[in-house]
Amino acid sequence: MSFGNIPSIELRVPPEDYPQKEKIRMIISVRKWRSPGEITGFRHLVNPGRVVDVNGQTLLHLGLVDNFDAVEKATDAPQFRPQKCVDKLLCDFHPLSNSINRFLKKYYGNLYEKLSKLEWGAFAPRPFGVFPMIAINYNTISDYHWDENDESNSFCCLVALGDFEGGELCFPQLKIVVPLRPRQIILFSSRLLLHGNFIVTKGIRHGIVYFVHSLFFHHQRDFSNIYSDLKDGVERDTKGRVVPTIPRQDLNDARDLNNRITLSPTEKSQIEIPERSCDKRRGNIDLSRARRGLKAEDDV
Repeated sequence: MSFGNIPSIELRVPPEDYPQKEKIRMIISVRKWRSPGEITGFRHLVNPGRVVDVNGQTLLHLGLVDNFDAVEKATDAPQFRPQKCVDKLLCDFHPLSNSINRFLKKYYGNLYEKLSKLEWGAFAPRPFGVFPMIAINYNTISDYHWDENDESNSFCCLVALGDFEGGELCFPQLKIVVPLRPRQIILFSSRLLLHGNFIVTKGIRHGIVYFVHSLFFHHQRDFSNIYSDLKDGVERDTKGRVVPTIPRQDLNDARDLNNRITLSPTEKSQIEIPERSCDKRRGNIDLSRARRGLKAEDDV
């Protein structure tokens, strides 16, 4: 594939499977950084560029969104209120999603083709193109983390929206800081690379993340035991134990299928929003301004 005039940097990256203790140590060691000015020896990737490993495989790719109007339209979309329907929100993101898909198709055509052939089900919509889902980081940033459930052979794509200062994206393994701005797009291996944000110092910043969950690649599951049991006529229960027969439901008998369901009373944890997020990517992030729609410089 051709990347035109986009420069490439060859860096050696440690293997993906760090021990869990090493991952925790790395996260704690970088969490103390409050701004890019506190670290030395890091590259700042400002202009379009690509970072590759020793095998020439892309680790990180910074580019431009080819439809600036889509960025402006999507910037207004996160300012939704509860009464605005989800369909309207998805409609506002549609031009941006198309631009993200064109970027992926232009530079990573093979991956785009593979994702486009994923089967989601007969009635599943595709509002984000080849990406099954997105995450909207509404007026907040992410703590340092690996996305361990993202597909290892894919990328996530991130765009930043809003009028803000700060919020730079940091990749400690690569020693690279990306001051991502609106109208830019960054593509990277979210499962391989430790990443997180510096704090937003002014304004409001929204992050839109397009990604692929590993569960969408069902072909990776090993069905050999199931095929072997089917061939040998072996029946197993839900716990995998061999049983003589499996009870079959009589589809002509509807008895005991229409019992009234009694819902239990709501618990406090279900109706009250905690001050701290349960999401590990935001467990150490102050969400007080995000919950109130305040700018970084506003008093809580």
